[in-house]
Amino acid sequence: MRRLPALALVLAAALPAAAADGPLSVVPPPPGAGAADPAVERVAENARAALALAYSPRGLAPLLRVHAERDEAADLHLLAAAYQAVLDKTSTHPRLRPWAALLLADVERARGRNVRAREALAPLSFLGNFRVLGGFDNEGKGGCDTDFGPESHLDLAATYNAGGRELRWHALPVHPTDGFVDLGAAVHPRHDVVAYALAFLEAERDMQVALWLGASGAHRLWVNGERVSSADRYHPAALDQSGVNVRLRKGTNRVLLKVCHAGGPLGFVLRQERVAGGGPLAREVAPDGLPPLPPVRNEKGARPTSATALPTLASLLQAQQRASPEDPQWMGDLATVLAGSGAFDEASPEDAALAQKAADAAPDDAALQLLAADRKRDDFNARRALLDRALAAAPDHPGATAALAAHLLQRDQAWQALSLLGPHVSRNPGHVRARLLHAQALERTGQ
Repeated sequence: MRRLPALALVLAAALPAAAADGPLSVVPPPPGAGAADPAVERVAENARAALALAYSPRGLAPLLRVHAERDEAADLHLLAAAYQAVLDKTSTHPRLRPWAALLLADVERARGRNVRAREALAPLSFLGNFRVLGGFDNEGKGGCDTDFGPESHLDLAATYNAGGRELRWHALPVHPTDGFVDLGAAVHPRHDVVAYALAFLEAERDMQVALWLGASGAHRLWVNGERVSSADRYHPAALDQSGVNVRLRKGTNRVLLKVCHAGGPLGFVLRQERVAGGGPLAREVAPDGLPPLPPVRNEKGARPTSATALPTLASLLQAQQRASPEDPQWMGDLATVLAGSGAFDEASPEDAALAQKAADAAPDDAALQLLAADRKRDDFNARRALLDRALAAAPDHPGATAALAAHLLQRDQAWQALSLLGPHVSRNPGHVRARLLHAQALERTGQ
């Protein structure tokens, strides 16, 4: 357990740090750092940065960098402690808390602590009891502008025609481990398709709640027949990609979601959250039939839900970054958050463009070169150029060495990988990933 003192350094209360949103000093390496695993050191550094920035949406960037070490760090307790420390801070930004809880649950499951994972996710109040209908045609991404029936007339007993197939509503009670409702087994086909999901929220009184949604494509969302949210971006579903404040009426409220999907995993994440000064959340129910809409109690005829769009963590961070539009570190952090939250259309990946801009603005920053390279997985030449630039900036950078070696192995250049890794492993025997890549290179070269 030699790594635990490094964790203590990271999570000690009131660690001195640089000015808010400025560059953060690195946690001093423990004795014998030459033999330490660089993945542990990166976790320590980014955990400290996350704690220092927990009050800001920017804190998600170092948290995601901590999580990027999930498959390399030998001790996942280091990651779990970092997320818990962010959750324990009273000043942690409210939009950052759900992400810290989600990452904590993921690591706890990986550690075999399923009860602890469920406890971490419980405050997020994911919805998990739906009726599902689909799939309708979304060829050419035109399905979101087509009412296939449920939008204008909701009838759970109705039969719908979809290209010669008869579709009906059916129950889909789920217990998602990470909030993601997988529609792949319930809806066919699984690509270029539109699917509907219906949930019911029982409110003890008229109340306001926030609904947070992440959908695997464009979406439309209705509450009691009123459209309260829509987006036409196509991306994988992730936590809290859009949010809306809605007023629920006393009784059983209908929440109807339309997902307009192209490719990849088909599904969504939907949860409710208390608003400031609010009481208990509405209770999710699963009635046998379609309950009548709760009555409108406003005699002046106000709209029944009074929906208000909410800023997401990504949009808040984008607004903050505009104050330092040419700062490479800001661009890198925003690119990291956009990639992690999927907050852009896949047709125009803003994360890759920002990461490249940051790398070009700071060619001597190895970390920014690696960030940009990670978003060039389909462009081998551009990726290689960025990896070379990272090593030129920091010749013994462990992350750059391992990333370039992995790239060379992927390109069937095992001898080059071997010549790169041999000296590095000799100098850094504790670098687990480099040793594994070295073993692969030896095997591929017949040694």
